[in-house]
Amino acid sequence: MRILHALTFVALLGTLSGATLAASPARSAAFPEDVTPKAPLPPATRDARDAEAALDRLKSEYPLLSGVRVRIGSTPRGEEAVAYYARDEILIDSGHTVDVETILEHEIWHIIDWRDNGRIDWGEYVPPANHMDFSSRS
Repeated sequence: MRILHALTFVALLGTLSGATLAASPARSAAFPEDVTPKAPLPPATRDARDAEAALDRLKSEYPLLSGVRVRIGSTPRGEEAVAYYARDEILIDSGHTVDVETILEHEIWHIIDWRDNGRIDWGEYVPPANHMDFSSRS
């Protein structure tokens, strides 16, 4: 319905102002921003947005993740992702083959492992059996 109103407005404006509208470089008056089609986000931008949203959700569940950041880039050996637990950062490889939420649901546990006692002692056996001890839902 908004598009129909915008098009009606454009037709009316064109009739009233004649060639002025056609020569005008100001596109925003004729095409309100909410009507202009948006281009899809590039995959890297979409991944970054999805990763940040997933991490925000996980932070709300696991308070130990406060201050952790996530970014998309190149991992040292082409891993899907790397948790830099001492730097409070998770790096997801831009060529990842697993969805970012699944990646984060694994990588956060390396950071929680470190923050739990200052040691990485769970290895790849994450989440631990007592994972609910770290949740705000417990």
